[in-house]
Amino acid sequence: MDTSLLISKLLEIQDFSNSDLQKLIPHFEEKVVRKNEFIFQAGDVVQDTFFVHKGILRQYYVTPENKERTVYFAEEGRFAGEVMSFLYQLPSEFYFQALEDSVVLCLNRQKWEVAFTTIPALALHQLKLHARFIFDLKQEISKSGKETPDQKYRRLLQENPALFQRIPLFHIAMYLGITPETVSRIRKRNMNL
Repeated sequence: MDTSLLISKLLEIQDFSNSDLQKLIPHFEEKVVRKNEFIFQAGDVVQDTFFVHKGILRQYYVTPENKERTVYFAEEGRFAGEVMSFLYQLPSEFYFQALEDSVVLCLNRQKWEVAFTTIPALALHQLKLHARFIFDLKQEISKSGKETPDQKYRRLLQENPALFQRIPLFHIAMYLGITPETVSRIRKRNMNL
């Protein structure tokens, strides 16, 4: 199992000693996830936290009107999961699905607890990772509430152009909270700029 990307992403957020990394990395297990396969679904109690080694996944929920709403895309080098379900062993309200054939490195709850309590650098890493996630989420909510659909589309295109090459536009529409037809119109207008 290649863990070089995982190690580099861990070290971006928190310094780990070689000894800490040697204790932590063996706790991860590699899992191959085929396109459209679910890692977990609404109602499941999530037992793992994930690092995307290869591929792209999406996290989404289903509205009362039975519409899917994507909240997160996890590409290579991103950590993902469902914190409330994982920590408190509650049923998830989310789905986590591969949009491409993917490889994720999984850390199950029991091994995470052992690592979390025996490797202080992991506790600091998790604190910093969650603080960054909360900050990014607040920024996204703030920007999204003020932007038109055109502005949302252009910002996503500027921040993550590769996403538009890798996934169907209807997934982008679900993420932006607009219809696929609106995304198509916006895309045509932006091609002419």
